[in-house]
Amino acid sequence: MPGGGGAQICDLYDVNPSMFGRTDFLVTRSTKFGDQSEVFNGIDATISGRLPRGIFLSGGVSTGGTATNNCFPVDTPVGSRALITIPPSSTTRPDAVTTWQFCGVEPVFWQPQLKLVGSYPLPWWGLLFSSTYQNVQGPTITATYVGTNAQVAPSLGRNLSAGANGTVTVELMEPGRVFEARIKQLDVRLMKVFRFGGRRRIDMLFDMYNALNNSSILAVNNRFGSAWLRPTAVQTGRVIKLGVQTDF
Repeated sequence: MPGGGGAQICDLYDVNPSMFGRTDFLVTRSTKFGDQSEVFNGIDATISGRLPRGIFLSGGVSTGGTATNNCFPVDTPVGSRALITIPPSSTTRPDAVTTWQFCGVEPVFWQPQLKLVGSYPLPWWGLLFSSTYQNVQGPTITATYVGTNAQVAPSLGRNLSAGANGTVTVELMEPGRVFEARIKQLDVRLMKVFRFGGRRRIDMLFDMYNALNNSSILAVNNRFGSAWLRPTAVQTGRVIKLGVQTDF
């Protein structure tokens, strides 16, 4: 956890019990409450070219992220504040705990995504070899903690509005700052074309997906607890597919 755990996350709020479950909607301009913003900052670069002997190459890199700011001023009646202590952990994360539950989020800018594609006519039997490769950022790591009424009541000075059996969900880490290992995948194809006059043709295809048989993590359990960061989805293993495509 941030700072090794044991820190306090303050400026959390719980609705007044007399107002719990009641709603009164008002649609108005956000500028009356603050400067709400959502801005994407990024860089994309792509290059492609045809080389001698029918070789084709194309690739690109992109990086960036969307920064959001929803830090509007709110009324804070007496007795509405609470704090929760992050359970100590041996796992150290570089993020600093901020207040207002990360109402302003600015993700790491440098998280490049690399993608390449190419094809090459082989000198044997009219075969065409092609391949794609991608190296992208892994899934974001967060930590969602579910606090009980027993943990919240001492600092709040009363039970949660949801009652003595109620809970509150707290984000312990700022989104967009910590990521799993990068995801890498190489796909290849071998193709043979048979032509039968005019526009008729048959393509014999041999495809291999995830040729390197990587097992990168695609998603993790972000609920803080004994199963925190346990993978919930990984890359599909190497897959080989044979196919026939006919054009007429």
